[in-house]
Amino acid sequence: MTEESIDAIQVIEATIRNCQKSQLKFVAGSAQFTLLKNRLYALEVGRDLLNGYTDITVEALVEAQAPIESIIHKVDCKFNPNFWTNLSA
Repeated sequence: MTEESIDAIQVIEATIRNCQKSQLKFVAGSAQFTLLKNRLYALEVGRDLLNGYTDITVEALVEAQAPIESIIHKVDCKFNPNFWTNLSA
């Protein structure tokens, strides 16, 4: 496993812990709770992939795709000041 993979796993695990803490603030079934539940699942699938688990189903990957894309979009918007400008190019 590369150092980059190890670093990524550590970031994902920290994000999972933060999402779990945040989820406690919301009522089960609320939009925020469900959003975090879906993100947690997707992060766990990503972590498992990076850890080399091979028993992940296609269904799990498909279910994780949209939340991961949402997280990536959110990060791009937050940390790339030219994100919206680059979209029109």
